[in-house]
Amino acid sequence: MLRSCYRPLERCLGLWSGDGLLWHKDLKPHASGDFSIAVVQANSTLEDQSQVFTSPSTTYVGVYDGHGGPEASRFISQHLFPYLHQFSSEHGGLSSEVIKKAFSATEEDFVHLVKRSFPVRPKIASVGSCCLVGMISDGVLYVANLGDSRAVLGCRVSVGQTSRVVAQRLSTDHNVASEEVRKEVEALHPDDAAIVVNCRGVWRIKGIIQLSLNNFAVLLFIKLCFALYTGLLQAQIHTLHLIINWIDADLKPSTVKDLTGIFSCIAGGKCQRRFVGVLNLVFDIKDFVWHHVLGQICSNGAKLFLIFQDANAQSPGPPSHAAEVSRSIGDVYLKKPELNRDPIFQQLGNPLYLRRPVLTAEPSILKRKLKPEDIFLIFASDGLWEHLSDEAAIEIVFKNPRSGIAKRLVGAALQEAAKKREMRYKDIKKIEKGVRRHFHDDITVVVVYLDHQNSSTSGRFKRSAAGYTTAPVDIFSNPD
Repeated sequence: MLRSCYRPLERCLGLWSGDGLLWHKDLKPHASGDFSIAVVQANSTLEDQSQVFTSPSTTYVGVYDGHGGPEASRFISQHLFPYLHQFSSEHGGLSSEVIKKAFSATEEDFVHLVKRSFPVRPKIASVGSCCLVGMISDGVLYVANLGDSRAVLGCRVSVGQTSRVVAQRLSTDHNVASEEVRKEVEALHPDDAAIVVNCRGVWRIKGIIQLSLNNFAVLLFIKLCFALYTGLLQAQIHTLHLIINWIDADLKPSTVKDLTGIFSCIAGGKCQRRFVGVLNLVFDIKDFVWHHVLGQICSNGAKLFLIFQDANAQSPGPPSHAAEVSRSIGDVYLKKPELNRDPIFQQLGNPLYLRRPVLTAEPSILKRKLKPEDIFLIFASDGLWEHLSDEAAIEIVFKNPRSGIAKRLVGAALQEAAKKREMRYKDIKKIEKGVRRHFHDDITVVVVYLDHQNSSTSGRFKRSAAGYTTAPVDIFSNPD
């Protein structure tokens, strides 16, 4: 009852969309057009942070994809834009040097915070964030990034009597999945043959967070299957489609085992593919012991949750994305070798012996004079690009109305994430944050429309005060 009273207000504010973990603003003005923003949370604590600054002469967009915790992305959202304002004022406007200086000052401040907090909070040394920023001023666009968030431009091209849109990527993915980035990292560490390692098909810096299964884990898996089947009998559930995902420490399935056939035999051939259940297995990195298992089984609208967990274990959560990116803010343990040698930090996991820093905070920067055929920009964390190609995202924006376009992109990505698990988006909506991280990452999307020489939009904006639009630090969720 109380929840239903809130919904009209939530709709008005752009907070409610049928997915309790999705926040959005459908459309707001900026100096040369409109923008739309949306965020969906998957982690227990939202690690993505985002903001848009608008004034009559400039527009700044920031997408900060945190890993290992929210501290770094929150820190960037509080410090980077003020430094950009300060240094651009001191140097007579935006430039690549101003942007580098702002990134460097933000990194230095965060490193100082980490060193100050390290004796009581050593884990903060493993917290970091990708950082993607777009800046528009006087018809010039700057894109600066660290990590693998991405900026994509939609350009209109004419084909006969019709027009279509093409995608142009404006940022560089600093991810060692790229051969070019691997070569860049290896060139900086010629005396370290293991600086980049392929772990179960995933490239990682220093092979961070390697994982293997031993016989003990397999026995536990068999025990779990028996316990799961027993639970099904007790609950009198006879229809089941069970997918088992063997999940490495980075929470990305390396193999998928469909056990429908096994349970069809057990249940006398009564299993159907109508209902979906998902079982996630995560093994402790250090001791290879059972850590966390969750089975969600849906039948006739009823839900049964089966949870098996080592009483002495703590859920490890998603590991640091720093294992894959080569540039970031934070991740100080990969930039300051002395922290890795500290006994306090070594107690948190497998020690790394570093000769020199393996990550940097030097952004790649692109400068572009905007052209009439440049019609919109998409800024998004890698949670979107895991499921949508640049071209697919551009087509969605081009073919749909402006209002709510960022939310539409997030929805399209979640539809794809659901398909990969043979589920539906409406099933994912029912999953609580934290558990939901096994299905998709936090996703942030900002779409910026570029209305060249559109006096009505410019005039409408100039009558309003400059200000910030900032996504929530954490998204409130109260499922129906």
